[in-house]
Amino acid sequence: MEIVSITSLLHASAWPSYSEMEKLAVWQRGWELVKSSEAFPKFLETMRQVGAGKLCKCPFALCEFAGARGREAAAGDILRWTDLKPCIKVEHVNEWQMIWERRGPEYLFPFKYETGFLFVRVADYVMREHGTRTINGFEPVWDDVPQYRWSWVEDEALGSNSSFCNVERCWVEGTDIADLTPKIQAVLFCEDGTVKPLKTSA
Repeated sequence: MEIVSITSLLHASAWPSYSEMEKLAVWQRGWELVKSSEAFPKFLETMRQVGAGKLCKCPFALCEFAGARGREAAAGDILRWTDLKPCIKVEHVNEWQMIWERRGPEYLFPFKYETGFLFVRVADYVMREHGTRTINGFEPVWDDVPQYRWSWVEDEALGSNSSFCNVERCWVEGTDIADLTPKIQAVLFCEDGTVKPLKTSA
C-alpha cells in the first residue's frame, strides 16, 4: 500500500514513471489492498458527496486551511498557495526509501529531499535534453513535485474552467511543471461559505 501511495507522486517523464510502476506485482498487490480496505468505500462516498455539493461548498479549502493554521476557517480568512508546503519530513522520505528498496528493487529510489521540498528524478531522455554531461554520463535531473492539492482549492474558487484544474492528472501525463503554476495565489473565505480569488497573476 505504501508503494501505491509513493507511486502517486510519479509522472510520465519520471523514472520510473507511474505506468511503469503499475506493471509491478507489488503495486498491483498494493492496489488490491487499497481497494479492499475498510476506508476505501468511505473515501469514495465522501468524494461522491463532495462532487454533489452535499458536504459543504468548499471542503478542500476548509481542510487545507485547518491543516495549515490548526483551526477552522472563518469569513475574512485567507489561504495562500504558499501555505500548502509539502507535509513531508526527511524521516518520511527515509522510510519511503527503505520500503522502496525492499519492495521495488527493480528501480532506483526516484526521490530526493532538500530543505523541506521533495524532488523526483526524470527519465534518461529528459536528462539528455536538460542535464549536464560529465565524463561518467549525464547528471540526474530532478523536478520539484508540484503542490497539486492547490488545484482542488483553485477549482472551488474558479470552477471547472480553471487552467490549474486536474493538475494531478496533467502531472501524471507529463505536462511541463512550468505549465502547472497556479494563476491564483490566494483565496478569501466568504460569509456564504464559498471562497473567492484574492489575487491573480498578470
